[in-house]
This record gives sequence, structure tokens and C-alpha cells, in this order.
Amino acid sequence: MIPAVLKELNTLNQDYKVSKYYVSVEDNNIYMDVSMPCLNEQFDPTVVVNLLLEVIQPHLDAVHKDILKVASLA
Repeated sequence: MIPAVLKELNTLNQDYKVSKYYVSVEDNNIYMDVSMPCLNEQFDPTVVVNLLLEVIQPHLDAVHKDILKVASLA
């Protein structure tokens, strides 16, 4: 299972630049790090909300089922 999952995550990491997936060695869970543009002088929380709702949520809706299939969890 793990080699197939890592291959799928590597493919996603190449296709999507705003986020990076990895498997934790501590608990074997899949995590996603997300990059968010922000200036130190001007933090706008609406950018976070918009990123989550307009980029991250649709992305997860598109790939979550495929990751579960590869991991033999769906």
C-alpha cells in the first residue's frame, strides 16, 4: 500500500504547486502543507478563507477519493 500511496502523492505534488503532501513517519498519516501568499505588513484573513474555500476544498474534493482508492481504503 505505502509505495502506491507515495507514488500518487508524488504525482499530486508535481501537479499542484500550492500544496505538498507527505506521509508522517511518526503516525503514517497523510498531511498536506499549503503555501499561502502573505506580506508581513499586511495580513488579510480573508485570503486564508478564500484559499481554503476556493482552492483547497475543490482540490480535496477532486483527489480525496483517488487517494483512498490507492490506499485501499475506499
